[in-house]
Amino acid sequence: RRLERLDEGARGMLEVASVLGREFGLEHLVMVTGAEREVVADRLHQAAGGDIVAPVEGEVDRFRFAHAVGLKF
Repeated sequence: RRLERLDEGARGMLEVASVLGREFGLEHLVMVTGAEREVVADRLHQAAGGDIVAPVEGEVDRFRFAHAVGLKF
């Protein structure tokens, strides 16, 4: 249900991020998706607002999925 609140672009980006693992870097998503850094950052912040991902404490531009299971794309 949390994913339903996100736009299609954010959901697609999270699907790509899920392949990278529980933790992933913003720059990795930029490289893999080919999207502009600002677009990826906006989508990650949208997902963070929905409690789907969270910044990794003490690391710049690194995120982790808030829950390891239960996300269905």
